[in-house]
Amino acid sequence: MAKFLLSSFFLFVFSVGYSQSFQVKDLAKSIGFWEGKLTYLDYSSGKPYSMAANITLSLTQDQKGFIMSYEYPKEPHANAKDTTYVKGNLFGKDQIVAFKKEPNGDFQFITDVDGEDGNDHKKAVLRHTYRLTENQFSIVKEVKFVGTDQWIKRNEYVFHRQDQESNRMHRIAKIKVDAKQLDVYKLHLKEQMNTAIKVEPGVLSYTAVADKKDATSITIFEVYASVEAYQSHIQTPHFKKYKDAVKDMVLSLELIDTDVVCLAKKENF
Repeated sequence: MAKFLLSSFFLFVFSVGYSQSFQVKDLAKSIGFWEGKLTYLDYSSGKPYSMAANITLSLTQDQKGFIMSYEYPKEPHANAKDTTYVKGNLFGKDQIVAFKKEPNGDFQFITDVDGEDGNDHKKAVLRHTYRLTENQFSIVKEVKFVGTDQWIKRNEYVFHRQDQESNRMHRIAKIKVDAKQLDVYKLHLKEQMNTAIKVEPGVLSYTAVADKKDATSITIFEVYASVEAYQSHIQTPHFKKYKDAVKDMVLSLELIDTDVVCLAKKENF
């Protein structure tokens, strides 16, 4: 009994720790389009089967939800979209039982939830392990039926990100600013840029320059990890705050989407 209570105490402390440290933004490095496959165990035959599967990962407009859009190229009727919110130590309805994030943004977290599985809908604990490394994102579902101690791998998604450079979105924004409000505009622009770079992994770089002959003509070179990262960016509170603040300062705005012809830069520049 004492051992059980001690174990329960550590589980409680463990869960509270994760409720304080785990946030949806911790998953932001995974945003984008991934290609791969799903391998699942067919309970009837006991054999594994694989099929092509893609996933697009993004955040909700309020940056509190994680959106997983599944695509099955050969079975489009099975396409699905899940939006999961983090609240305390819960990922949706699943309890977060482990979480680790590396300094470079890679992560792994594990969730458990009571449910049913199998052709006869047996009661079981359903475990999902989400893992992100540099160019791989995976989701493993394991099942432990009530009355057993064995975990069975039910299915596994393994996705690979396509060449990161080819996925990136390069945009040029040409802005004409009211001369009387130029200084105030630049303060709002700097605040928005610095915040986006700090809190959004999908915003890779900003460079804002002004014409030496006309300081009110500003050009911004923007680089995003993907189109999805850009779409997520324009829904953030700091970007909306910036747009609202400068709406009467900007006289004209031209957005130009570009393709990279060639790229050369010094290492560590």
